[in-house]
Amino acid sequence: MAVRDQDKHGTATAAATDDDAIEVEVEVEERASVPDLDLDDLDDDPFAEIDAEVEEVDDDSDDDDVVKPAAPRASQRTRLPTVRENRVPESITALNVYLARLKDVEILPIEEQAELAVRYQESGDKQAAAMLVASNLRLVVKIAFQFRRQWADVMDLIAEGNLGLAEAIRKFDADRGIPFPSYARFWIRARILAFIQENKHLIHAGSRAARKLFWRLERERRSLIADGIEPEAKRIAERVGVTEADVRELAPILDQRPVSLDVPVHGDEDGRTRGDVMADETASPEDDVSGGEIQDILQQAFGEFRETLDERDRAIWDQRLQSEDPVRLEDLGDQFGVSKERVRQLEVRIKRRLKDFLQRRLGSDVIVEALR
Repeated sequence: MAVRDQDKHGTATAAATDDDAIEVEVEVEERASVPDLDLDDLDDDPFAEIDAEVEEVDDDSDDDDVVKPAAPRASQRTRLPTVRENRVPESITALNVYLARLKDVEILPIEEQAELAVRYQESGDKQAAAMLVASNLRLVVKIAFQFRRQWADVMDLIAEGNLGLAEAIRKFDADRGIPFPSYARFWIRARILAFIQENKHLIHAGSRAARKLFWRLERERRSLIADGIEPEAKRIAERVGVTEADVRELAPILDQRPVSLDVPVHGDEDGRTRGDVMADETASPEDDVSGGEIQDILQQAFGEFRETLDERDRAIWDQRLQSEDPVRLEDLGDQFGVSKERVRQLEVRIKRRLKDFLQRRLGSDVIVEALR
C-alpha cells in the first residue's frame, strides 16, 4: 500500500495496490459547509488550535525573508503566510493551502460513517470508501499535529496518517459498535509513530537546509518507485530542480533505508517482502511500532479505564495491578472488610473488564500482554 503526498494545491490522495485496494482522490473544494463534529475527545473544531499554530514560522529558520503573520481570529479562514519578495518555503505553502481547503470537507455523522464502512466491506464500494476517507481527513491532521515537535514536516506525518486511515477502513468491523473515528485514531497514530521510529536517525542529521532538501529528494524518489520508474540521480535532480551533484551528495543518507515495498523482510522464513507484510490482513500496528510507543498508547487507555472504576476497584488497580510493589491480597481485604479470596475475584474481574475495554477502544487487532 502506498500514499502519494498531498500536492501543492492541497489535494489529498490515498492509494492501495492490493486486491482490496482503497484508491481515493479527494478534491476538497467540491465539498459544502462543515457541520459541528462531536466525537469522543475530538474538539468541535479540530482546527481551533491548529489555525493559530500552522502560520508560525520558526525564529531560527534559514529563510530570513519569511515574516511571521498574525494569528487569525477564530472566525477567519487560515491565511497563507505573508512574505517579502513573493517568496515562501514550499512546505509552509502546501500545508496552509491543504488546511484551508480541508475546512470545506464535510464531516459525516457517526451513523452514516458506519453505513459507508459496511458498504465498502460488503461490496467494495470505492465511492463509500472515498467519502469515509474525506470525512476523517481532519482527524488525521489533528493527530499529525500532536507529533509536530518530533518531526519538522507535518505534511509527511499527514501522508502517513492517511495510510493508517486507509488501513482502518479495511479492518473496521461495524458490528462491534465502536465509532469509526475512535477506531481509526489508533491506526492513524500507530502509522505516524512507525514512520517517526523508522526515520528517527535522520531527524537531527545535517543542517536545516540539508534536511529540507533531503525530504524533497526522498518524496520524489518514493514517487518514482511507486510509478515503477528507476530513481536515478539525474532524473530526481531534474524533477526537484537541483543539481545532480546535490542528489549524489545526499545519496548515502537516502540509501540508509529502503523505500521499495519489494525489499525482503529480514529474518522472514517465508521470503515475504515489506509490501506483503503491509498488505497482510492479520498484521497489526504493533508489528511496525516499537514496544515503548505502543505502551504510550496503552497507558493513555489505562488512564481512561481507571476513571470507570469505583473506589474499591480503583484501589485494587492502583495497589495491585499497576504497582511495581503490589500489596498483599490480605492487606487489601482488611482495608475493605472482605476476604483475601474476594479481593482475588475482584482482581480477575478487573482484568476481564480491562480486556473488553481495550478491545472496544482499540479494536480486536490489539494484542495486550496479560497483566501480572
